[in-house]
Amino acid sequence: MKKFSLFLVLLFWFHANAFSQNIHMQNSVQNKINRERIAKKFNLPCILNEQKDEPSQIPKTYNAAKLFYTWDTIVKSDTLGLSQRETQTTDVAGKTLLRKTESRSGANWVNSSLDSIVYDANGNMTYDFLMLWSSGNWEKYNKFSFTYDALGDNLSIKEELWQAGGWVNSFQLIMTYDSVGNCLSEIDQVWAGGAWENQTKYTYTYSSLSKLILSDYAIWKSGAWLDKSRNSYTYDANGLRLTSLKEFWQGTQWVNSLRYTYSYDANENMILSFAETWAQSQWTNSMRTIYSYGSHLENLTSVSQWWSSFRQAWVNNYFSQLSYDADLNPTQELFQVCDTMANVWVNYYKARYAYNAYGNSVDGIYEVWDGANWSPGMGYLYLISQHNYLQLEVDIYQYHASYASHPGGIDESTSAIQLSVYPNPATDRLTVEYAGYRPGSEGLISVFSSSGTLVLQQSMQEQKQTIVVGTLPSGVYLLEFRSGRNHAVKTFVRK
Repeated sequence: MKKFSLFLVLLFWFHANAFSQNIHMQNSVQNKINRERIAKKFNLPCILNEQKDEPSQIPKTYNAAKLFYTWDTIVKSDTLGLSQRETQTTDVAGKTLLRKTESRSGANWVNSSLDSIVYDANGNMTYDFLMLWSSGNWEKYNKFSFTYDALGDNLSIKEELWQAGGWVNSFQLIMTYDSVGNCLSEIDQVWAGGAWENQTKYTYTYSSLSKLILSDYAIWKSGAWLDKSRNSYTYDANGLRLTSLKEFWQGTQWVNSLRYTYSYDANENMILSFAETWAQSQWTNSMRTIYSYGSHLENLTSVSQWWSSFRQAWVNNYFSQLSYDADLNPTQELFQVCDTMANVWVNYYKARYAYNAYGNSVDGIYEVWDGANWSPGMGYLYLISQHNYLQLEVDIYQYHASYASHPGGIDESTSAIQLSVYPNPATDRLTVEYAGYRPGSEGLISVFSSSGTLVLQQSMQEQKQTIVVGTLPSGVYLLEFRSGRNHAVKTFVRK
């Protein structure tokens, strides 16, 4: 039993570090809970800065059919049976208007919570009202309000609680941006004593190509900001992150803590994530993860290992293997942990997915290995639509989902920026020209096959750039260009 306890502890340690290395330690526990709670519900632009680069479990695609999908009903089960049902209504653009959660009680569904969301004329969320079901009635619980600048950047998010018949301030985030939409700072405040009080501050610095190179975390103490930690990043010429360094402020200086180094293959897929910890004034091996990919650039396996100072060798930790159907939808994730004493892989959990004809996951099942068979378990499952993650479901055994379709994609005739691709048809090389290029800015060129699979991707750092398409099979392709807020799609033919 001890050997299993060891690798489960190591497994927990790895996940905690891998997913939280850039989520800074909070001085106030409640402030951390507030921030993470809001981040989970809304896509905070500043928090997105803190996410560590990781390989996608599914290949990137473009929706060539110009339709996208949102779920309208999710029925969830735990190991005892039906547990929860979520339904939502959306507008024609797919934006959520109402979202209701019900819990299972005997043979009936019972109301639990109701979200009502309001948008402005530009499609920006302005209010989110949450009500809870109590004693046969909907009762107000909290509301979030949002403000934006003229460019659509989210400037603030404020939470208010319903107390004694009125709305009372609770928590808010204040953000600033540069001229191209990069988040420069975020200040988190709580309402206390009839006024807003500073709690934490996150400050971000970028390169001339809008790559995040430094993020600082500070807490408010005795009327001043006190440095606590910072993360710095480096990149290669293609904009791929090479290193991530975490430091803590101790007394009068920054002290090293954790360093990640990343390696990539010729297709710019991450093949190695290598972690070191700072101990006794030197870097010491800690963890590493090795990735492999298929012919469509889909992630096939991940092998995690930890460094044994006693053995002076890498020791297997966990193994993850993904399977796909003919349309490259992920159908199964098999997760195994290593029995370090016997040095063999042992089944741990398995997540399985089934899809409808439009690439939407309609069924998800989470199972655990009991030593001899796969049995119902409680874990996490994704809702997946057309190779994109819609949302993560936690503490769940199974779900059934249905979807609604919406018009999507970018019509070339309505593209707002001046982008040209030529010659078209192309044989070996294709020139991409962006008339709105500004010196020092950077764009991203992505080429998708007619089925929507990403086949080529590279950065664009000048007004006119040539890409090699001679290795692509003959056919029709979509070229997508993104630079800051600018976005355009063009079609070209490879002869």
